Amino acid sequence: MLFTLACFSFLYITYYKRKRVLGWVLFTFVLNLWFLQQPTHDRDWVDYQEKLPLVTINENHIHIQNVRHDLRYLTDGKLEWLHESYNLNQLNEVHFALVTFTEWQGLAHLFLSFNFNDEKFLSISGEIRREKDENYSPFKGLFRNYEKMIVLGTEKDLIGLRIFQHKDPVNFYPLNMSNDNSKALLLSLLKDCQSIQQSPRFYNTLTQNCATLIKNHLEKVYQEKHPFDLRLIFPGFADEIGVDHKLIKTNNSIDQMRKSFLINDLAETHLSGNAWSLKIRQLSFTLREN
Repeated sequence: MLFTLACFSFLYITYYKRKRVLGWVLFTFVLNLWFLQQPTHDRDWVDYQEKLPLVTINENHIHIQNVRHDLRYLTDGKLEWLHESYNLNQLNEVHFALVTFTEWQGLAHLFLSFNFNDEKFLSISGEIRREKDENYSPFKGLFRNYEKMIVLGTEKDLIGLRIFQHKDPVNFYPLNMSNDNSKALLLSLLKDCQSIQQSPRFYNTLTQNCATLIKNHLEKVYQEKHPFDLRLIFPGFADEIGVDHKLIKTNNSIDQMRKSFLINDLAETHLSGNAWSLKIRQLSFTLREN
């Protein structure tokens, strides 16, 4: 609404030259109101984003309330909020999930998934926090229309939803990271969850999206800054950035790599227990052995 008023006042300035002062006053007033907006946790949220994750870190032991486990894409599935504990010393692998929405590669969503000794799995995704009856628009995402949240969920939730309900292609890449850096990345993300829980934050299509979340925390881990990459605006090309920085290892072309790490067929053959999470990693194991 405020953005619409700002556009109206700007047009008023442009087309009614004799009343420019009034137009500028209106434009400045609306712009100030826009900047005075504050993010909040107090809105009528959709049920699957109603609860923020509550993270407690005690040395190498992590406890998380509200790990999302939404399996309503299955006939007998339901939405659950789990309380889970993780041992940081058991973290042995990080995967990077890339979900494309259209035939054009650029429109996509990214998130990370952490493997704790093939026994527990935690997915972490930066998203808008959606209000009821609210739809996502990249354009609206530029103008303080959405709060940001970090979803902590099971793989069957974050990956399964995209494959079984949305029918989107999912590439699942193992990241080439040391154990120490993998742990540092997870801790950095979890501390960011704590920060958002304490201080709400706006989402921004360019600077606070799913891709920049991962980029910013990787820069903290490796203690180095990289110039802004236009491919971060179109996250479907983020796997190319991973290859450039040797976080994703491949001897194939980008197109061949994407085909190699597409997990939809594997995911659809098995959906019981932790075996499913191991099954979707089967490509990683096979490709590493070769």
